Amino acid sequence: MPKGVLLLGKPGNGKSLSAKAIASTLELPLIKFDISKVLGQYVGQSESNMKETLATIQSMSPCVLWIDEIEKTFSGTNNKDNDVMRKVIGIFLTWMSDENKGVFVVATANNVKNQLPPELTRKGRFDKIFYIDNPNFEAKIEILKLHINKRISKLVDTNSSIFNSTSNKAIIDDIYSYLKNKEFSGAEIEHCCNEGIKTAIIKNLNIGQEKFEDSNFTKEVLENIREELNVMVPDSNQKNDNYNDLYEKLNSKYTEEIQYIDNYTNENNKSSDENGQYSLEDEFTNNLKNIINANINKEINIFISEKENKKTFENAD
Repeated sequence: MPKGVLLLGKPGNGKSLSAKAIASTLELPLIKFDISKVLGQYVGQSESNMKETLATIQSMSPCVLWIDEIEKTFSGTNNKDNDVMRKVIGIFLTWMSDENKGVFVVATANNVKNQLPPELTRKGRFDKIFYIDNPNFEAKIEILKLHINKRISKLVDTNSSIFNSTSNKAIIDDIYSYLKNKEFSGAEIEHCCNEGIKTAIIKNLNIGQEKFEDSNFTKEVLENIREELNVMVPDSNQKNDNYNDLYEKLNSKYTEEIQYIDNYTNENNKSSDENGQYSLEDEFTNNLKNIINANINKEINIFISEKENKKTFENAD
């Protein structure tokens, strides 16, 4: 019997949705398991709860067991002082290897490096570990059409897709260009669709428009989505090693903070005393710069881990 799969990758690309789709495809009940809920405050309670929970799950087999963000659940196992969590994961690993009969485990994670104990990701624990990458260009177009058509059909009486309209061809070409040149996740594309349609609705309601005209409204929607895709710096993987998009994202994220620091420093340039010692304001400025640098380094390290995961595990196209 297959044991299960671990789906690894960045948020917003359908890992949780895949767990639901697996259960639907296999026509089996789906059980979402939050392991943190079994932890108790008394000695031995957590281990007892874990054994009882796994026995209950086993009694419901065949079924699909979904463990969401498993790296956060077991993050405490690397702490040598967290003896309880190590015992709990030991019980879980033993069940997966020797006692599991007919329960297909689907675990999702954003990152496993230094987050999960190595024995959980070793060969044989899961049948496969898949890396879920951002959608390719064709898939991004399908995701975009799905979200737009689903929402437009509820607002405008039309029997055809707005993508078939020749009058909107220039706007659609721009949208396709952004999708091709930027590494969007599925959730980011959905966000742009939501924002674009919401903005068009609010604009029409503000001018007293009670009924949306097909051509004008859909054109506004496409223009808004084009603008959303244009200004968004996607939180995504890079296809090369020059980090251009990553620095663009970090620049966009911290521009306001960095500008504030520069202005603050200029205004308080004479705040040091006669001995050249830093004032409290200067110390605050330096601390704020250190915080921003730490955040930037943290995001770069996350990005590097993503590249390693992508190379290590099998890609799920």
